[in-house]
Amino acid sequence: MIMKSKILFFSISVLILSCSTSSIIENYNGNKVVDERRILIPSGALINTADIIENDIKYTLGLTSNNEIKYVSTNDTKFKIEGLSVNMELSNIESHEELRHIKGWGYFIKTNSDWYAAFDFKERPNSNSKIQFFFKYKFAKSSTNIFE
Repeated sequence: MIMKSKILFFSISVLILSCSTSSIIENYNGNKVVDERRILIPSGALINTADIIENDIKYTLGLTSNNEIKYVSTNDTKFKIEGLSVNMELSNIESHEELRHIKGWGYFIKTNSDWYAAFDFKERPNSNSKIQFFFKYKFAKSSTNIFE
């Protein structure tokens, strides 16, 4: 039941929230727009959020208690990366990366940049599945981590 609540919270957060581009620095020093909302990041942690708008695109930052940016996402249709945008199909991604899955979090694929394209978390995407949002996250590197 708790996992279903986390998944529901995450999907609602993604639909409502968004996050940052490569020009955003490691620590968020702007006016705090942090509120009681938290976001579920790929590691499974719930962290504070702050919404920002940069170049007329809305992003959501996932922040540590020290305002270090751990996660950035956007579902803004104006966001473009590598010619991709929200609602484009998986078949448009020319990445050589394989589709990845984190149980309880979602399906995603790395684009040809530092960004990942994410899909509906409820079912494995096919070539016609549409991108739901983009995110930036530095996956931990370890011998047991299958992602990096």
